[in-house]
Amino acid sequence: MMPSPKKEKFKGKILSALAGFISNFIVLVSRGELIKKFFWHFREKLEQKGEDYLTVHTRPKKAEAVGLWSDDIKAFKKNGLVLQGPVITEDDFTLETIRLYKKTFDHSVIILSTWSDEKKEVLSRFEDEGIIVLLNEKPGIPGYGNINYQIVSSSAGMLKAKELDADYVLKTRTDQRIYAPNVENYLWQLLDVFPVAPGYPQKKRILGVSLNSFKYRPYALSDMTLFGDIEDMLLFWGVKLDDRPFVLRKDTTMQDWVRLKVAEGYLVTKFLAKLGRPTDWTVQNSWQMFAEHFCVIDQTSLDLYWPKYDRQREYRYWDYEGIRTCQALTFRDWLNLYKSWHTIGRVPEGVLEMSFSDIVAKEPSS
Repeated sequence: MMPSPKKEKFKGKILSALAGFISNFIVLVSRGELIKKFFWHFREKLEQKGEDYLTVHTRPKKAEAVGLWSDDIKAFKKNGLVLQGPVITEDDFTLETIRLYKKTFDHSVIILSTWSDEKKEVLSRFEDEGIIVLLNEKPGIPGYGNINYQIVSSSAGMLKAKELDADYVLKTRTDQRIYAPNVENYLWQLLDVFPVAPGYPQKKRILGVSLNSFKYRPYALSDMTLFGDIEDMLLFWGVKLDDRPFVLRKDTTMQDWVRLKVAEGYLVTKFLAKLGRPTDWTVQNSWQMFAEHFCVIDQTSLDLYWPKYDRQREYRYWDYEGIRTCQALTFRDWLNLYKSWHTIGRVPEGVLEMSFSDIVAKEPSS
């Protein structure tokens, strides 16, 4: 018995709809859209059931997916852009970062300052991008937190920038990416708007970023992303390698950390010593040095991404429970210090006896 035309037509519609569903399902899976939809649904339910609001932000992995560019502003300065550190090959992170910078840092000469043991086939891809590639020998002693690796590769990149007549230099890392456009002009303008304290051998302020800069840990200017006059930056990074053998205890206090001059504390205090500025290891003295010699801008103003450590918690040092010793130093905080560090009534020097991330207070002291 032959099936009726109506049944055949209905069967055809079912098969067509099923094929369309399977096709769309495959597309959604291949693009990660199905996972995204599930994630957004889960986030919404979590927020409904919990006591907190939850936000999510995504960034393109590939430079070609970023449709941003910097304004066509005439540049009167030449800028060096130094990326220092090992090449991050996962997702072509460092390579895609440089491809993005070629679009957004159009007044900068891009310099990759990496290591001589990098694979030739990896390096050739960067050379094909038309940037400058420097190969450095790794120091025998890495130093605490690989500080000596930073000193060697950063200094080499800046010396190259100076050789190419750069007036300013932005030093960043191979494992970080700045997504924002118009950064060059933004940084130049900040140096003009906020002149450095007079009477010291420093031409301009050194600009740092709030990510890993801390308000209550003295002299904690993050060394990961810094910008300044080429001469000031060479002075900052032109330090002796730190070959001290020591291990931090688990019960290390903020005071212990500061007096050991660890990582960025080593660089900042050495720089201040070259300027003739004494450091007395207090919060107030640190705030004065920030107000007079440095500037801290927000990570968000650069749209700075760092896919390391607790990367899913982008604002890892923001806490609504109370003020913690690990509170980030933001541009808002820095501006207040710049204008009124000497009039602040309550300087919480007691934080120096606490450990990193302890709660300082949940309400102002009377």
